[in-house]
Amino acid sequence: KMVNVGEKPITQRVAVAAGRVLVNEHTFSLIRSGGMKKGDVLTVAQIAAACNYSDSHISHVFSQRMHMNLRTYINQLRINVAKGLLKHGYSVSASAYASGFNDANYFCTVFRSIVGMSPSRYSRHAWPNPADRQPGGPQ
Repeated sequence: KMVNVGEKPITQRVAVAAGRVLVNEHTFSLIRSGGMKKGDVLTVAQIAAACNYSDSHISHVFSQRMHMNLRTYINQLRINVAKGLLKHGYSVSASAYASGFNDANYFCTVFRSIVGMSPSRYSRHAWPNPADRQPGGPQ
């Protein structure tokens, strides 16, 4: 039975979406260790291929639905990974490459534009006392 929606008032709604990328244990360990080919962890082309769409179509649909450029969203995900690495004592360069950036200088530019401070300042702010940093991050 069809519902008559013609008489309902027009309302504005906001949709919030979340996503999860599932990878097998081997792939996850390669991503965490930086063993993947640099920049290949998450790209527009890989997302498009997984959805069986062209790069331009997936970017267009994503932008329309999320009101954000897909590359910007990917960069935000990468920066979130890098923030976690920096908090655990990884160097700026190691964090850049491990989070999927090919160029540490570009990483610093993107990091500053998203976070509002440089990665090194963020690292110092997250752990003001170097002795408090958790071990395990390559320097």
